[in-house]
Amino acid sequence: MGSRIAERAKAHFIGIGMRSVEVPEWGADGKPLVVWFKPISLAEREKAHVGAADFAEIVVRTIVMKAMDENGERLFSAEDKMILRTEAAGDVVQRIFQAIDAAPPKPSDLSGN
Repeated sequence: MGSRIAERAKAHFIGIGMRSVEVPEWGADGKPLVVWFKPISLAEREKAHVGAADFAEIVVRTIVMKAMDENGERLFSAEDKMILRTEAAGDVVQRIFQAIDAAPPKPSDLSGN
């Protein structure tokens, strides 16, 4: 029975699909930047936490690992970590992290459909 439930959990995770958060502060041509991301797994959370010196490092690692454009291409590289950590507005970086770390359910998830 347990493995069937695990398979349902896996199917649910896969079915969540891509999510996004708009970042007007980083947009261009009057349009907000849209940061796309897939749901974060426990393994990915652990990867962001292991060896991190502080919470800011966890935030930046998560964004670098998960943030994508609409085509699934990563928006940031490891070389961008220091900029995100020290030269970008903390409230904007935090908002992106919070969207990735706690992606809201789809409306269909809430309605039971």
